[in-house]
Amino acid sequence: MKSTALDSSFFYLLSICLLLIIVLLMVFRRKHGDRKAGRFLLGYFVSYLYLIGITYFFVYGYPAPFIHSLRTGHFAALLMPVFAFFYIRQCLYPGQWKWKHAWHLLPVGFFMLDFAPFFVLSSTEKLNIFKAMDAVEYRIGLSQGWLVPTFGHIAIRTALMLGYWLAQFRLLTLARSESYHPLRLQYPFTWRWLHIFLATQAFIFLIPLAGALLKNSQLEIVIFSVAAAGTMAIQCFYLLLHPEILYTQPFEKDENWKSENLLIEPDSGKMPQADAPTSIEIPPVKSAEIQFSDDDVIKIEASIQRIMKSQKPYLKQRYTLHEFSVDTQTAPHKLSAFINTRYEQNFNDFLNKYRIALVIEKLHAGENARKTLEAVANDCGFKSRVTFIRAFKKEHGITPGEYVNKMK
Repeated sequence: MKSTALDSSFFYLLSICLLLIIVLLMVFRRKHGDRKAGRFLLGYFVSYLYLIGITYFFVYGYPAPFIHSLRTGHFAALLMPVFAFFYIRQCLYPGQWKWKHAWHLLPVGFFMLDFAPFFVLSSTEKLNIFKAMDAVEYRIGLSQGWLVPTFGHIAIRTALMLGYWLAQFRLLTLARSESYHPLRLQYPFTWRWLHIFLATQAFIFLIPLAGALLKNSQLEIVIFSVAAAGTMAIQCFYLLLHPEILYTQPFEKDENWKSENLLIEPDSGKMPQADAPTSIEIPPVKSAEIQFSDDDVIKIEASIQRIMKSQKPYLKQRYTLHEFSVDTQTAPHKLSAFINTRYEQNFNDFLNKYRIALVIEKLHAGENARKTLEAVANDCGFKSRVTFIRAFKKEHGITPGEYVNKMK
């Protein structure tokens, strides 16, 4: 066994289970979201799963069946920052993969070249080498190459992670400087997730760097493992709490999206009415804000209310801003900005307001006597119990169960 006294097999198994759940969710449901961004995120988590999974088998004494995969976990570690970078780039600035991007795989090629003599050894020779390793050599030494000295590949990997992290930070900073970036307007959950995704990645290289300063190899490898497992746990739990992130559609952005202007009228706090609004006086706005003419505001408002009254799109559990923009014949970024400022809500909260109003209507009609509260919520467009409770409490300050008790 290559474990230390501070290692815990439980945390390894928990990490593997969480990663497996996320990977399965993405494999079977990613068709509902942005396929390109989804593939990069899937590659990131599959690499993570392989790295932790193969490490578990070697650390806790099951090497023989997997002996030819010895040292292949480093491939996954080198690919993770690449997948993370292209995932964030695809979310913020969608584009096509080009062959020139293949240079990002050079570190993988270099590691393969360095370890080529080791990889062609027989299973018996690899097993003997593995048995002679201690925990430090197996986890962070990587001294079997013919070009790079002991600990050299870990240093290269840490520098690589730092470089890609800075590149992701630059992309996110650039997007934050755009007041009306489409992703922020159309998919606020994904926008917040990208910040969490970036912040947690920093743990993977910052915490091990701090551990290296302690000059205690045993403690360093434990800190290294804890940093990786902690990062993975935060990312997986957040995605499990907000699975809609995995189903994000690619946003639409036209050339003039930053210079368009949108008029805003403060929301009264009441449910939107089906009648078309009357003329609205245009208040002074900052040049950075989006504005519309009087006629455009009336047209968009009337179109929104007409669709909400006649088609009731909020009854669809996965109704997207893109679909709403097609129905209202309004560009997605304009529609999102209009909803955000006119109703002081994001698109999801806007739909949920209608759904909650319908749930309350059904509750007062006694429908919960024939169905569970969750079934009523599903009929009204909510896709999960957690989403329903969160939205209801946000709107009314109490849970649906408490509301029913008050009715009684």
